[in-house]
Amino acid sequence: MAKVRILQLIPGLPVGGAERMLLQLVTNLDRARYEVTVVSLHRLGSAMERDFAAAGLEVVFLEKRLGFDPRMFWRVAGVLRRIRPDLVHTHRPVLQYALPSLLGRFRTRTVHTVHNVAGREVTGRGSKLGHWLAIRAGVAPVAICQAVADSVLDVYGVPPRAVIPNGIPVAAFSAPRVRRGAWRAGLGLPDDAVIFTCVARLSAQKNVGALLQAFAGVRGGGATRLLLCGDGEERRPLELEARRLGLGERVRFLGSRTDVPEVLGASDVFVLPSLYEGHPLSVMEAMAAGLPVIATAVGGVPEVVRAGETGLLVQPGGVAALAAAMERLAGDAAERGRLGRRGAQVAAARFDVAHMAAAYDRLYQALLQPASPTSRGG
Repeated sequence: MAKVRILQLIPGLPVGGAERMLLQLVTNLDRARYEVTVVSLHRLGSAMERDFAAAGLEVVFLEKRLGFDPRMFWRVAGVLRRIRPDLVHTHRPVLQYALPSLLGRFRTRTVHTVHNVAGREVTGRGSKLGHWLAIRAGVAPVAICQAVADSVLDVYGVPPRAVIPNGIPVAAFSAPRVRRGAWRAGLGLPDDAVIFTCVARLSAQKNVGALLQAFAGVRGGGATRLLLCGDGEERRPLELEARRLGLGERVRFLGSRTDVPEVLGASDVFVLPSLYEGHPLSVMEAMAAGLPVIATAVGGVPEVVRAGETGLLVQPGGVAALAAAMERLAGDAAERGRLGRRGAQVAAARFDVAHMAAAYDRLYQALLQPASPTSRGG
């Protein structure tokens, strides 16, 4: 039997949640059934691109320029003509470039994963219009959590074809390769420090400035440390803010890391203060690592973190509430242990990437049926 040809189309491969999800999906699909080609509009020279190469995945780069690049219309058409996929799966803001080909001569069945609340997924009038037209014309949207599903209906006027939560390789986070004490020693961190960790892109969305302010307000904070794992356009302003707050060596900016399981394994509490979210992989990874989570109750976060059972939830933007939650867990090792153990149990039962891959496999098969409701344009 011939393999099903799937083309995965994404704007680029920075280190981010949607890109990690794509890597996990592609590497966990049945290779006896599917032949997958990954197409990226941008070439970034990123660690994520190297991760795709290390996994044996060839990526086709279309060499997009910054800003609007009309060459992408015919380059996307060209790769579709060459590969002749049975199904196209798109991620993040690319539908505006793919729409003419997908709804024109190729008429390829298409699924689009909405990785954030729909109103925040794309910016710019052209991109928003392209996504609206594509989904209204039959491209099948997939939501990564119920909050995103609600936003898809609100923005596009159609319900998602499926709700498929993101997945992670749970075992990689539950059993890090480097022991906690050894990892701390390598970074010069005290054995007895309570370490808060945030794994996130340093962008306005993640609201890391509020985290710095909250951390500065934790009483008895001398025995605590904060690790910021990630990079982005806000890094320099955040470094200046940490200096202004007098946090000194208590805060470490680690940049983008390839050893996130080890970072989490050496930590005590995970914190994510985002202003808005979809279904963040970082929270699931922290739970798989056995960490209690402090997070803002935005997007799909409350669907992942059960307040009082696997972590603490606070309202977005509130520095005082975030500081109080951090102070509570900093001073209560028993509570940290209880929340973390339960989080690890939930992660093992619900979050493994095998569940996500199986759900997309079922969706792909349904979309490829001749009577698929999306065959008119998606």
